[in-house]
Amino acid sequence: MGILDSVTGFFKGGTASTPTFGTEDFIPGVTDAPAKPKLPGIVDSALNLFDPSNARRSISGLLKGGLSSRGPASTTIGFNSYGSAGASDWRVRVSIADQSDYFYNSSDNGIMAPLFTGTGQSGVIFPYTPSIQVQHTARYGTSKLTHSNYDAYFYEGSEIQGITISGDFSVQNDAEAKYLMAAVYFFRACTKMWFGQGERAGNPPPLVFLDGYGDHYFPHVSCVITNFSHTLPNDVDYIETMIDGGSTRVPTNSTIAVTLQPVVSRNKATQFNLDEFARGRLLSGRGGFL
Repeated sequence: MGILDSVTGFFKGGTASTPTFGTEDFIPGVTDAPAKPKLPGIVDSALNLFDPSNARRSISGLLKGGLSSRGPASTTIGFNSYGSAGASDWRVRVSIADQSDYFYNSSDNGIMAPLFTGTGQSGVIFPYTPSIQVQHTARYGTSKLTHSNYDAYFYEGSEIQGITISGDFSVQNDAEAKYLMAAVYFFRACTKMWFGQGERAGNPPPLVFLDGYGDHYFPHVSCVITNFSHTLPNDVDYIETMIDGGSTRVPTNSTIAVTLQPVVSRNKATQFNLDEFARGRLLSGRGGFL
């Protein structure tokens, strides 16, 4: 008998067996089961052997795909806008300043409307756990010493390289199709300056903020977007959606990748203290030093 056969109450070959579980949860597919048999803990462990990554996500309070376990599995749910006061949402979010009046915060936000929640916690939420790469660099110059086997190294400075985020977006209905297009236009716009027409003409691309995984990883880190790409596969279906009277087709599954460069103002940089940084006290809260 295989593990999955025994879990569903069938012997190998499809013959139904008589379950011997407790009486709490119903097991679909077991016709001769008691009113409410309960799976023992060993069965859950057996299932986790087939999906260890999902087991790890469950321990971290995430559902499969990285959706928050504290609320409905929907990309249209506002970031940290549900549950008890102060409840944390571990999902990765990229947003503009809450007090801004452009893009999705504008009274005429157009295609970006799905990104606005009205709670002050709007922006693009990655619905599935994305892949993130953070690189810290220390630069050293060299001096070629005469008659020496080794160069001399002199410290020049440190920097944080661009944070690369790559995540999947799935589309199963019209609302998700509109959300995907809103995210695409948001990242497109964040890589462009105000130029030509408009009252903000001459301003550079906007500052964005990266949130995710709590106070000591990405707590509202100020960044600029230096790169954005959207991969449209050729082996998936495309769903049609109507936006502002126009028809658009979007893939049922695609990948969005962005590179965010953390930035620190000159005034804030002077407040850096390495001892406090090493104690983990210069990052928690809104913003801080990576």
